[in-house]
Amino acid sequence: MLRSMIGSDRRMALALGAAALLLVPGSARADADKPLGSSAMAEALFKEAKELLKRGKVPEACRKLEGSYRIDPAPGTLLNLALCHEKEGKTASAWGELNESLQIAKKTNRKDREKIAREHIAAIEPKLSRFVVAVPAEAQVNGLVVEMDGVPLEKGAWGTAIPIDPGEHAAVAKAPKYRTWESKLTVEEAKVATLLVPKLERVPDAKPPEPAGQWKKPVGYSMLGVSAVLLGLGTVFGVRAMSLGNETADGCKNMVCNEAGWEALQSGRSSATAANVLLPIGLAAAGVGAFFLITAPRSTDGAPSSAGKDARIEVRAGAVALPGGGYLGVGGAF
Repeated sequence: MLRSMIGSDRRMALALGAAALLLVPGSARADADKPLGSSAMAEALFKEAKELLKRGKVPEACRKLEGSYRIDPAPGTLLNLALCHEKEGKTASAWGELNESLQIAKKTNRKDREKIAREHIAAIEPKLSRFVVAVPAEAQVNGLVVEMDGVPLEKGAWGTAIPIDPGEHAAVAKAPKYRTWESKLTVEEAKVATLLVPKLERVPDAKPPEPAGQWKKPVGYSMLGVSAVLLGLGTVFGVRAMSLGNETADGCKNMVCNEAGWEALQSGRSSATAANVLLPIGLAAAGVGAFFLITAPRSTDGAPSSAGKDARIEVRAGAVALPGGGYLGVGGAF
């Protein structure tokens, strides 16, 4: 026996041409293409849906019909699924299914089904809910996609009133390099709701990772600063040691020192020791600092770092005249 009721959970399709929101199923499959036992399963769901309708359980009946139509998309099932959706209040779904049923009825010369489809289309159309997507010029960024209930809306459909089932719907606007915008749109029966898409917030460009060894530059300058202090102190102590050496020579004759000569001798030794320690450490620190600056990576903006090929790092030893005829000198240029 031919079924007189149908079911489908087809997705909503936002298309401008037919102004129908729901995707419509294709033509019925040939019997040879049906999986074994599919007709029996579809028939069982169909009969259960009829019983549910008799008990007034419309949503449950529609779900059974949708399952029946997925398994076996018979034209009669499509028509009755439309009638079930109409009772359920899904006017846009019913309207799309009735229009498809009308076309099938015309092709198959089913005047009875054609009459039913026309009558219900005429009854539903005044109740149709619609929505309009408004996208201002400032919001139209490259790659913008607007979705309603997960279905992309063609750009050509922006600004067009499109049928949709009454109730709450999920709206999404997204584009590459922009934050996704999400909102809820509530549509009332026989009303037109407008979805205004705002200007999306741009996602900041990711900063490129800093090259390895970026720490070398600040450490290198720190080491040069330390070396300058050490070399300066070492020079001071060296000069003092030489100066005290002259005083020692004046106060000590034939290995015998007076009090002033003895004090000069002791102080000179301490100053010489300090100079001998500080000057090598200062030179070593200068060398390490220079090495870090020379090997530091270039700056991330593409400009050479201060440690590039034009940077000049130099530690010099020189000579200056000291009281009593001694000579000592250390200098640097960075």
